[in-house]
Amino acid sequence: MEKNVDSLFQKVLNSLPASIAVLNGDGIIEITNASWDKMNAEIQGDLRLAGRGANYLKACEDEGGKEHEAAMDALEGLRSVLEGRSTYFSMEYPVQVNSKKQWFLMATTPLHPPQTGVLVSHTNITERRKIEEDQNLLINNIQLLAMTDSLTGLENRRSIENKLHAELNRAARANQNMTIMLADIDDLKGINDTHGHRYGDLALKEAARVMMACKRDYDCIGRYGGDEFLLIFPDTLPGKAAGIGERFRKAVNKLKIPPDAEDGRKVSISVGYYEIKPTLKKEQPVEEFVDRADKALYQAKVSGKNKVVSYKEMPKQGSKSK
Repeated sequence: MEKNVDSLFQKVLNSLPASIAVLNGDGIIEITNASWDKMNAEIQGDLRLAGRGANYLKACEDEGGKEHEAAMDALEGLRSVLEGRSTYFSMEYPVQVNSKKQWFLMATTPLHPPQTGVLVSHTNITERRKIEEDQNLLINNIQLLAMTDSLTGLENRRSIENKLHAELNRAARANQNMTIMLADIDDLKGINDTHGHRYGDLALKEAARVMMACKRDYDCIGRYGGDEFLLIFPDTLPGKAAGIGERFRKAVNKLKIPPDAEDGRKVSISVGYYEIKPTLKKEQPVEEFVDRADKALYQAKVSGKNKVVSYKEMPKQGSKSK
């Protein structure tokens, strides 16, 4: 009767898709199912030696000795369940099967009575991981699209405004200066009227490309409106913003639209900026700061265009209308 029960138990184990083994209290493998035997024959590494009669703890330790972090995690988890310190252990890990990377879920549960052995299972979760990775990639792409201006590839208005809030708060905590800058392409309507909207779009894209090439790694640029760009320069020393603005203006000045046409129009930008040292407050007056940069931009426009103007150096005047 006992032999029949053992035979039935083995048949049940063999019918299960997971790779299953029963370990005694010393970590010796006493029972395996067909899936376990197949997996051990395919896995590349010392764990493939862990068939019946092998010490699975030693197999994990030997594999871990080759700097396989997953094997060492498995070893610690197995020991915690065998010694009664845990009632369950699981982990996900990658492994090479037939020269292909696959993912498995390892689960360990104690036999009863406790500390007499454990049941170990390995379930192939490669498809599930692939679905999760595809979903995460899709979510990341959607989030990126939601933050990106489709024409220029820069951050869109919502994204750059969020960056501005974050940078103002960071500068306040770090007690650092920063500069907010608005740049506007001069006479974009003229390019559209003369050469068509295709080249007006090209002017925007090329200006964005040039400005991205000029910025530091931690500076931020976004498309703020139709032909306006918002630029954020963290940790900028007082008095340095004018030189930064000039560098951007001169770089854009090298562009011509259409690029190869004899009647091509040189591209220029007007720039207004506001230097600030934010203070720790409940809320930073972001709109006020941007408005000051916008007033400086307006001054650059009405005083001839293709120039850089600081809000603090503007002549005193009443409110502007634009």
